[in-house]
Amino acid sequence: MSEQMEFTVKDLVEWIGKQPPDKRYDWTTAGSCLLGQWCKSKGMKGPALRNKSIELGHDDDFYRIALAGYPFTFGAAMDRARSLTLPSEHHS
Repeated sequence: MSEQMEFTVKDLVEWIGKQPPDKRYDWTTAGSCLLGQWCKSKGMKGPALRNKSIELGHDDDFYRIALAGYPFTFGAAMDRARSLTLPSEHHS
C-alpha cells in the first residue's frame, strides 16, 4: 500500500457509483461503514483502515456524503453527494 494514497471526494463519489444503490451500510462501525468499505477497497486493513475511516468522517464533505442523513444506502449517499458542490481538488 502506498504512503501517497489520496482520498478525494471525487474518488469517493466514483466508488459509490459502482456500488449497488440499495445496499445498506452500518454507519456506526468504522470498518464496515461507507468510508471504511471505501478505505478497504483501496487496500487498507486493520487499525489503519479504522483510523482513516474515522479521520475522513470528521471532514465536512465526507461526513455529509456518508453520515449526514438516512437512509444509509449507497444510493442515498450518492444523492447526498450530488447535492454538494464538489471542489475539484478536495483532499483529506
